[in-house]
Amino acid sequence: NGLPILIKDTIGVKGMRFTEGSQIFSDRIAECDEAVVSTLRRNGATVIGKTNTPEFAAGSHTFNEVFGTTLNPYDTRKTAGGSSGGAAAALAVGQCWLSVGSDLGGSLRTPASFCNVVGLRPSLGTVPRSGEASECPSKDALHSVNGPMARDIRDLTILLDAMQGTEGWSQECIPEGDDAPPSSFFDAIFTANGDIQKRVRDEALRVAFSMDLGRRFRVHPEVSAVLLRAVEKIQQQLQEHPWRSLECLGEDDVRELFLNAGATFLALRGVNFANAHGSYSHRCKPEIQWNVELGRFLSQNPHYIANAERCLYRIRDSAAKLFRSFDVLACPCVMLPPFNADFRYIDLIRFHGGDGHSGMDF
Repeated sequence: NGLPILIKDTIGVKGMRFTEGSQIFSDRIAECDEAVVSTLRRNGATVIGKTNTPEFAAGSHTFNEVFGTTLNPYDTRKTAGGSSGGAAAALAVGQCWLSVGSDLGGSLRTPASFCNVVGLRPSLGTVPRSGEASECPSKDALHSVNGPMARDIRDLTILLDAMQGTEGWSQECIPEGDDAPPSSFFDAIFTANGDIQKRVRDEALRVAFSMDLGRRFRVHPEVSAVLLRAVEKIQQQLQEHPWRSLECLGEDDVRELFLNAGATFLALRGVNFANAHGSYSHRCKPEIQWNVELGRFLSQNPHYIANAERCLYRIRDSAAKLFRSFDVLACPCVMLPPFNADFRYIDLIRFHGGDGHSGMDF
């Protein structure tokens, strides 16, 4: 008995195939539940299956040589996103109400956006961590985090409540004091019958909005049009709630926050991939091989890693300063609408005409 859920195939479920989207492990059967699965079972979940992922969760498009490509239910010519694309597509077509994915750099949020569902990347230390129990993750590093996906916010908070736990995290990663999560995310927002609580409706809220994070990204017109309509709707609602505010940030307001963010992510992800998959990367898809080679190069030049770690610390410090003035930073989840499923990934954003690359014209 319990609510049926699906688990992304990067997470071990006892007795089920555990391929991580790789032919290397295509016949592997998990010998035990990972911590997040054990936690969910204790809280009433019934695991009914696994969902597709790109090989070792690498990429924003879900395809692999074990199960093939996950297509977008709204347009089967397009990608469902990644790396939790199977989870998002399953929710969108009604295969389940609740699904568990993971997220390093958008792997819950991108497919949720592409498939019109909801995904949340929880803070470190909120949901049990995957990986070797002997590892002691540092707060000043890049971590993939398990997280909930659902068809709406109410369902998402129910699943997040059932996932809560600190297994696998070092003490420094576990939020405490004012940063500690509520005992129930659902109860913090909703009444028993699912209505938003009055105190939440009446709470002062300061929203910061940025379309392009300080001109660091060009956003597809189709995406910006949707976001601008949402901002207009919020501004209309704020007229009824003068204790709330929305401020559209300028380029200077977020310049420091995202300075060198892309290079920092690539460097630390490369090191992670080299450590996790280096011994068999020659058998993996080219994108993983590239990341592993980058990680190996950086590991031989530790000053590059030190610079990336310093940048990560500065980004977090800048974010903390921003959230002293605002409660929410609203921005596009993805700069593009779903792209063609026959592309491996988008390697170029074209603003004027085509040039043979796998890209999208603006």
